[in-house]
Amino acid sequence: MAGTGERGRSAPAGRARGGGTWLGRTGAGYRERLRHLRLRGSVEAYVDGELTGVRRARVAEHLTACRACSGTAEALRLIKRSLRSAPDRAPEPLSAPRLRRYVHRLGRDVPPPTR
Repeated sequence: MAGTGERGRSAPAGRARGGGTWLGRTGAGYRERLRHLRLRGSVEAYVDGELTGVRRARVAEHLTACRACSGTAEALRLIKRSLRSAPDRAPEPLSAPRLRRYVHRLGRDVPPPTR
């Protein structure tokens, strides 16, 4: 019976009687998933231009094949571009009267203590 192991018990998902793959742990698909897991942590470093040589080439190749990672890379690029174009200015100074008004407002919004 398909899906049954040697001892008559059901085989784990992805493994038919007589061998085959078990949870997809053989073949090119499994190797590609492992490669994805190893390289996905390098996407941000790649976008930031921090990778060189073989590592950079491997991540670049992975990005051409992996829609999830290439989407992440594009999102990171957009975020970084947006941050670079944001105005570079200091926040307004917080004057003593303004701070007092803020504290007073906070005090109004706090219910009185209960016993």
